[in-house]
Amino acid sequence: MKHNEYEFFKEATLKICSSLDSNIALGRLLTFLKKQMPVDGVYLMVGKGDTLSLEVLANAPENRIRPVRPIPVDPALIEFLNDIADDIADKGRGNTIHIINDPDVELDQHSLDVVRTLYRRPYSFITLPLIKEKEKLGIFIISTRGKFRYQDHHGHLISLLHDPLSISMKNVLMHQEVLRLKNVVEDDNRYLRKQIRNFSESKIIGENKGLKCVIEAVSQVASLGSPVLLLGETGVGKDVIANAIHCASPRKNKPFIPINCGALAESIVESELFGHEKGAFTSAVSLKRGLFERANGGTIFLDEISEMPLPMQVKLLRILHNKEIERVGGNKMIPIDVRVISASNQNLVELVKKGKFREDLWFRLNVFPIVIPALRHRKEDIPYLVRHFIHKKCDELKIHPKPSVKLEEIKKLEAYAWPGNVRELENIVERALIQGKTQSLNGFLNLGGLLIEPAEQKQALANTPMIELDELISLHLQQALKTC
Repeated sequence: MKHNEYEFFKEATLKICSSLDSNIALGRLLTFLKKQMPVDGVYLMVGKGDTLSLEVLANAPENRIRPVRPIPVDPALIEFLNDIADDIADKGRGNTIHIINDPDVELDQHSLDVVRTLYRRPYSFITLPLIKEKEKLGIFIISTRGKFRYQDHHGHLISLLHDPLSISMKNVLMHQEVLRLKNVVEDDNRYLRKQIRNFSESKIIGENKGLKCVIEAVSQVASLGSPVLLLGETGVGKDVIANAIHCASPRKNKPFIPINCGALAESIVESELFGHEKGAFTSAVSLKRGLFERANGGTIFLDEISEMPLPMQVKLLRILHNKEIERVGGNKMIPIDVRVISASNQNLVELVKKGKFREDLWFRLNVFPIVIPALRHRKEDIPYLVRHFIHKKCDELKIHPKPSVKLEEIKKLEAYAWPGNVRELENIVERALIQGKTQSLNGFLNLGGLLIEPAEQKQALANTPMIELDELISLHLQQALKTC
């Protein structure tokens, strides 16, 4: 290498390697190249996949010496450069340059139309495909206004930069992958902190009274990896029991991710559960990990499983069997280790008979059913629940001192049928506190006056799906307890 070539190579390499921000590095390289040859812009395109689908990794166009972000590039240019890269890669070594001094003569009509559309004036190009050990990494381009601006010695100098550009591109891509993984970890931490806040106050009230049998069943199965099916009416606290199972299991330090199957629109449920690859559909602008992937190593809680669409039930069955998922738009299976806890306020046996729930999925989920009794069946827990909710809601609403509840109010609550179960009781306590905050609590909370009338209560109960200990569920429960 001649002395001036050595100096060019050394200085250009220093600029290329000067920053992990590839836009800044290319901006510095552009400033240096302007002193050596005519150049108005430099572009570094990165290949994605075996077909080298090019994307702009970095650029330093005219009048933007230190751009912070890459500017948009017309898709037609991507296609044009991709054709050049493939053509040169097929013909020779990785550092083979291609000089285009007169697009009118050197380009086919399609490529010429692209260049004219993009630049609206004559331009000269030097392209340098970056190829290492037959792997097409990308392509480096410099351009300047006017025809016949580049000579062979310009192309030779640019060809010297093949190795430092290739190494720099590898480092930049690795750095971007580290940043992506860092963002994934931070995203998971935010999600987990949110879940911890949500469940930190999910205390089980009644574990020594009305929920004693439930807690005994939880202790039987928590340490195992078996699927658990929680059955109970809306508002009985199935999510709290699911969280208790997770916290008592060896997976307690891993994610616990609850999903309300009834709240997911059918059009997005697959993407939410299993994730999607970038470009899988119109709005998929980036890779997204699904909730199953987020829960890897931990527990996923599928609440209202009866609301899951039948096509998703098939996929869920396959996941439970194969222990792997495939993202939407993906072509590889991702192994996962997730414990599944499901819940329903419906009679799944009846739904199976009606063809609304898959029988094979029912048997897969119904390994260890736990029936959570309705609040009207464990009224001895009501005083303790009321005290717990008063303390919790007073802290949230900043009400001090905390009010008390008279015995006659508790009697009214115990005589009530509670169609909305524990959730209804929590709402009534909060409503009473809000009303009392604007009036005067006088040290006591009025709860009985907020209960719905008997006729409305009866109608609400009629509209509430009931889960009772029928013969089938009882049999499965007894068998599971014996096994454990």
